[in-house]
Amino acid sequence: MKITIEYLEKLNAYAELIEWFRAHPELEGADYVTVCAALEGDRRRHWSVWLREAIASNASTPPTVLARLAKDEVGEVRAAVAWNRNTSSALLAMLAGDGYLDVRLAVVRNHNTPRAVVGRMAKDIALDVRLAVRAEVLAKEAAEAAAAEKAAEEA
Repeated sequence: MKITIEYLEKLNAYAELIEWFRAHPELEGADYVTVCAALEGDRRRHWSVWLREAIASNASTPPTVLARLAKDEVGEVRAAVAWNRNTSSALLAMLAGDGYLDVRLAVVRNHNTPRAVVGRMAKDIALDVRLAVRAEVLAKEAAEAAAAEKAAEEA
C-alpha cells in the first residue's frame, strides 16, 4: 500500500501529519511500513498508529495488507481490521481468538464472520463478547424470519 499526500488527504489525516509528510518528500509513494517506521523514528508513534488504523479500516485496503495489519502489535489496529467489511472470513476466524476485547467484539459484529466462528465465541471469557454474540444471533434470526414471511406473502 503506497502512501501519498493524496491518499493521506482521502483518509482525512491530521493537518500536522500531512505537513510532516510534505517535509519528507522521499516518502511520497513509499509503502505504509516505511512511512510508519519513519514516523516512529521521528517520535511520532501516535501518527504511525493512526495511519495503520486508518489503512486497516479503509474499504479499499488490499487483503494482503489487511492480513499483515491483523498481526499488528496495537489492538486498535487489529480491531480496525476486524471491523473492515472486506476482511476475509479466514482472517476473522484468526482474529476471533485475539486477546484484545475490542478485536473480538468487532469479529462478532462483522457480517463476514462465519456462523461457526460466532457460535464458538458464545463461550468467550468476556461477557461483552457473549452478549454481542447473542445480539447478532437474534438479529440474524429476526432477519431470516422477516424474509421468510415476506416470501410467503408474495407466494
